[in-house]
Amino acid sequence: MIDQPHTDGQFGEIYSEDEFISAIESLQPAGTQEIADRVGCSRQNADYRLREFAKDDKVNQKKIGNSLVWMRPEEKI
Repeated sequence: MIDQPHTDGQFGEIYSEDEFISAIESLQPAGTQEIADRVGCSRQNADYRLREFAKDDKVNQKKIGNSLVWMRPEEKI
């Protein structure tokens, strides 16, 4: 976690990509709230970051019922 200044001079917490990836790897498959709890951020923050990682193919997502679960892509040999 890194403190970054906001445009208004306030500091807020920025969670690293490694923190999210580590949480996914230790829990997978894991729901958004589980990952947020492990990282220590809000569910909304986790949801946003995880969707960004999915766009970059760093994580996979699967919808189960009304929830998304997250996992790391399988290694290609």
